[in-house]
Amino acid sequence: MALPPRVYFTLHEVAARWDGMYIFLIRRVHEHGVPETQAEWVGEVQEWFVKKSESGEVPDERTIRRRLTPIWKALRETC
Repeated sequence: MALPPRVYFTLHEVAARWDGMYIFLIRRVHEHGVPETQAEWVGEVQEWFVKKSESGEVPDERTIRRRLTPIWKALRETC
């Protein structure tokens, strides 16, 4: 059984994907507030990546959680 071809991204492409995700997060918080749970927020970000991915490759949950945790904690402290 052959493995599917691996998709490689340049550093610029990876940075652009995360920049787009941060813009999505800012809009989400501005329009709807902070989600009730971090799990809900991670799920929304996973869905965003799925919708934006042409190749079908998306960051894993652990990677997304690592990026969101500092923001989540800072926003929850102000609630």
